[in-house]
Amino acid sequence: MIYVTSDSHFGHDAIRDYSSRPFTTVEEMDATMIENWNAIVRDDDTVICLGDFTLGGWEQAAWYFRKLTGHIKVLGNPWHHDKRWLPKTGVGYSPFRSRSDHDVEILLPIHVLELKEYAVDGHPLPVILCHYPIARWDRKHFGAIHLYGHTHQHCVDLGPRAINICVEQADYYPVSLIGLVESALMEPFGVGTT
Repeated sequence: MIYVTSDSHFGHDAIRDYSSRPFTTVEEMDATMIENWNAIVRDDDTVICLGDFTLGGWEQAAWYFRKLTGHIKVLGNPWHHDKRWLPKTGVGYSPFRSRSDHDVEILLPIHVLELKEYAVDGHPLPVILCHYPIARWDRKHFGAIHLYGHTHQHCVDLGPRAINICVEQADYYPVSLIGLVESALMEPFGVGTT
């Protein structure tokens, strides 16, 4: 099973006010998101975080990684909040074994999943993952789905197949990729859509 999430901002106290999060303390926020994550994600599941995992440094990020179940992948945005904990290896991040004894894979800032089980005319369904909402993403006019974060409680009108997956949109849980894809595919779409 693959889950997706974005903008957890673990350990970031000010995000509670900025995004109107319903928690009285940062400790309550973190504990709730860890509990929610671990309630649905199994050890053999994968969770892809679209960024802003934490604003803290490496030791803080490693502490959260140790608390969370599943194989974790994070889009590497070296110019945004995760820059404080990402390894300093350049834009082309490669997988690394974290010092937290938890495998964490760093992906490029834009990552494309191709889902063969939703193929049309032999072409896999592309799902474009990016921390930021993109107005025109790869194969958008062919029905590709775009998952984004960054905007927290605010959605951007990019069309029927662009979905904000920030934690505020999912009651602070990771979301099933297949559930999102199936929901997006129910939306009307025609070739030539911009």
